[in-house]
Amino acid sequence: MRAVLLTKEKNTPALRKLQALGLRAQVQPPERIRSLERDSTDLVYLVPVELRAAAGWNEHRVRLARASRCYVVYGAGLDTRAIMDASRDGAHDVLDLDHDDDVRWLAALDHAANSQALWWQLYGGQGDVDEEKLIGRSPAMKSLRESVQRLGPTDATVLILGESGTGKERLAEAIHAASG
Repeated sequence: MRAVLLTKEKNTPALRKLQALGLRAQVQPPERIRSLERDSTDLVYLVPVELRAAAGWNEHRVRLARASRCYVVYGAGLDTRAIMDASRDGAHDVLDLDHDDDVRWLAALDHAANSQALWWQLYGGQGDVDEEKLIGRSPAMKSLRESVQRLGPTDATVLILGESGTGKERLAEAIHAASG
């Protein structure tokens, strides 16, 4: 498992803690968030509670969401309000630097990495779309094929609506074929 602290500070207590836990940890600025890929599901981002209070936090949060990344918020002396705010904001977990529970830290990071791996397995574009069923090169058809790839491997129920002759049956067949 790899941990990346989204901060510009080089030698933080959190970095030392992660290294003491035996994790490969590094620091990088929040602008360099990597998208979730098959080979990076074990990479978990840790967000300092101070970054959540900074002016550009909403942009960083959107960047994390677009990258399909779980993130863990950390800080020292966190009160209940800070923990609840981080959870409501989308944090996968919240860790306190003042607590010496190494098992809790490892479990939280492991759970985030497992969630990312599961997300990749379900939505990572594993379903194949039969090009003969959904023909066309327009941006709308490309978007439709990408949606079929994401939906195919899931157990989601899909309702397809449209006018007569618009290809609802072809779309249903493509989703079924992508399900494996």
